[in-house]
Amino acid sequence: MNCYDESHGHFANQGGYKGWRRCIELMARLKAAKPGLFIQGFYGTKNFGLWGLKNVDQHEVYNEQSIIVSTRHNQISDDRQNADGLRFQNLWSMRFRFSPAVMGHALTHRVSEGGFDPELINAWDYYGWQYGVMSSLAVAGTVMPTILPYETDSVPGYVEFYMKWHRWARDNFEYVNTTEPFGEQVQPGAVDGYARIKGDRGFVFLFNGNPRSSEITLEVGDEINLQARGDYQFAELYPSERNKLVVDNNGRSVFALGEKASITVPANGCYLLELKKVTKQSKPVLVGGAGEVALAGGRLAVTGVEGKPGDRARIRVRVADLKAVQSVTVNGIPQKFTRTEREICLELQFAGAKYVRELDAWTQADGKRFAFPYHAAQPELKLTTTFKLNADVRRLLQSARPKNFAEMDAKIAGWQTPEGKRNPSYSYHNFICARPSRLWLIIPFLTPTGVEATLNGEKVDPLRWDDPSSSAFADLTDRVKYNEENDITLSIKGMAPNRFMGPFLLYPEEAATDRVLRTPGQTDNPVRYTRALVPAPRPRYGKGEGPKVIEAKMMGNVTLREGAELRVKLDLPPEKIRRVMFFESGFPWMGQHGLGYSPACQCWTALVTPGNRAFIQENEYIYVWAEGTDGLRSEYYPVKVGWDFVGH
Repeated sequence: MNCYDESHGHFANQGGYKGWRRCIELMARLKAAKPGLFIQGFYGTKNFGLWGLKNVDQHEVYNEQSIIVSTRHNQISDDRQNADGLRFQNLWSMRFRFSPAVMGHALTHRVSEGGFDPELINAWDYYGWQYGVMSSLAVAGTVMPTILPYETDSVPGYVEFYMKWHRWARDNFEYVNTTEPFGEQVQPGAVDGYARIKGDRGFVFLFNGNPRSSEITLEVGDEINLQARGDYQFAELYPSERNKLVVDNNGRSVFALGEKASITVPANGCYLLELKKVTKQSKPVLVGGAGEVALAGGRLAVTGVEGKPGDRARIRVRVADLKAVQSVTVNGIPQKFTRTEREICLELQFAGAKYVRELDAWTQADGKRFAFPYHAAQPELKLTTTFKLNADVRRLLQSARPKNFAEMDAKIAGWQTPEGKRNPSYSYHNFICARPSRLWLIIPFLTPTGVEATLNGEKVDPLRWDDPSSSAFADLTDRVKYNEENDITLSIKGMAPNRFMGPFLLYPEEAATDRVLRTPGQTDNPVRYTRALVPAPRPRYGKGEGPKVIEAKMMGNVTLREGAELRVKLDLPPEKIRRVMFFESGFPWMGQHGLGYSPACQCWTALVTPGNRAFIQENEYIYVWAEGTDGLRSEYYPVKVGWDFVGH
């Protein structure tokens, strides 16, 4: 509530700006009196940029994090949806506010706003919660869960996971302020990365928010803020947690300073890698798998290596004398091998039928395969695929029933209906990952797209739409045929380029196996993302190019009740200009405003208004810029404004 007493030195009901100044001064006095005082800032401070963060130790992301008002991402998991927004906004804080990562205050897991049914704590995101924790560790100085499971033992591994990574974060806290974002910002098709390097050691987080595996190529050097010369390797700390040394997409595991590493991150997954120098070892070193290795009598024996049924793995073993290796076994099974300058190389495949999740082989009406995610616009498209679901999936679904299944499953199912969505507590979450005992078909698109589906000749109904993730979804648990062939047909209308992100089946993970094939079978060439789905915008700036602001000036002072005209002259005629804008810092709200061309004045003009005095920030300049029809922009041109608020 604003003050109406003008004897305090402000106009009635317009003293917010003075209250703001006093709050900043109060925080400064408190910090001076109590140097150990820790102040967290939330919406009211961070939204005003660096000056709003003065005397603040931490703040909550860039703007707001709730899905109602924040960025939206192509994630069907509610926790992952929040996590992608968290990383996106903290990147903006680091890149555009220049605030260090330690100032980030990460709100983790599903964020609800506008209404909160107490029973929401009974609906846990069993698929996305760990991804959310790792996202918070990557970009912020603290982690705060916004929702807790009603009973911690209802979430397998919850307490142990938090304890492990809290301990890791505490032990490596000194690295937080070295955080260097790299790769792409959080966007469809791309991998976003965050490096924390001190000297010749550090950590690299990689995140893939896409429904398919995605590639990133990074420089083991300046790009991740590594400067020390030497040969380096990456050890996987998460998700394997067994310090598995990494083999990249080109079969390399050792990288000199400045060399490139190409890494594939699993669908909807993340890696935490430790970067460290390669040291000489007298014993063989296993790379690309977690296990044991021993060399005796010319026989190289690799044991304890595991993987998912049907998966392939690149395995490398560094040995001092390559010629000493005459034969190789993995988990007791003989394997063919090759030699490079440094390593014994194996191409391994684990035994068993691969569990089908990603539906990649889609056939068009003309019999041709539909290639995605990089494709042309499709006004109308019919696609068909077949798949065989492992009979063991029934057991996986049954075993995944939450502890409160009998009490909550039917309730959560009701929250997913159109009727349930009328309640603001449930309206913007889909709760798919809170029902892990159901088999879900997810059809993700880059943007909203019309789609219908049939399964084995019958229409899939209901096929519901999740607006935040731009995905259609359906419960196939009781419709699909297990251990038999199934066919799905999609009818799609009005699909723009690069919108088909790849349907998939969502169900609990199968157990790993240590059984390996003697000879790998044929690869299935899965779909892999290699670049962002949204084309990069054209360059905005070019040296010596773009329009130039010749002159910009105010034609008078801005008073409390009267605006003043801003006039801007450019070096280009109006037909070669797309727009002319000016930035301001707070009247009535931070933003930018357009100018119009005045033939009478032969220049661009706008009225700069005083707005609400309560929101005027302490800045005597506004900034003008122009954009040509070719998309190139001018430099910012500062214009001093005379604020005629004498005595106030």
